[in-house]
Amino acid sequence: MTTKDEIKNIMEDHGVILSKSTLKDYFRTIMDIINVAIDKDVYVFYVSITIPSSIIKNVLDSYGMSLDKVYFVDSTAYSFGSQTDKKTLVVESPTMLETLIIKIQYLQKITGNASSIIILDSANSLAIHNDLTILSEFFHVLITMLRPSEARLFIISVAEQLTPELSNVLELISDVTLEGS
Repeated sequence: MTTKDEIKNIMEDHGVILSKSTLKDYFRTIMDIINVAIDKDVYVFYVSITIPSSIIKNVLDSYGMSLDKVYFVDSTAYSFGSQTDKKTLVVESPTMLETLIIKIQYLQKITGNASSIIILDSANSLAIHNDLTILSEFFHVLITMLRPSEARLFIISVAEQLTPELSNVLELISDVTLEGS
């Protein structure tokens, strides 16, 4: 399992980080990334494809973690009827990839393009809802948009559920891969 110190060191040198987390360590990995962001006092844009943002907020709150610089782009809230607030932007479906990019751009704009960590949770779920070719294009557009900024993109995936094709796409677009984190 990757430690918070390893996450902190890796994100200082790399812009796109692929986390191939085991199912057992999946949630701990997400929490560690958010903890590192809070420690570094940078914004977190949590793009929720798998878990509704309301659940993530409740967990962060139960751990006493500050949500001051945490924003959500939630593509599950619409279908699950989750409650949203001023720090949660809703995308109607995980198939609306252009809208996801627009929402991330909007968050960058309202935070003054300050340093940020974008957590995309998860690539596996995006692959369920989107064709692999379209998904690959989405990642290329997103990464191209983020490169000039001080944003770091963490792409979360569950190693046991990755197809070889999706794994290849993700490894090609990532600067570094955390295995078994």
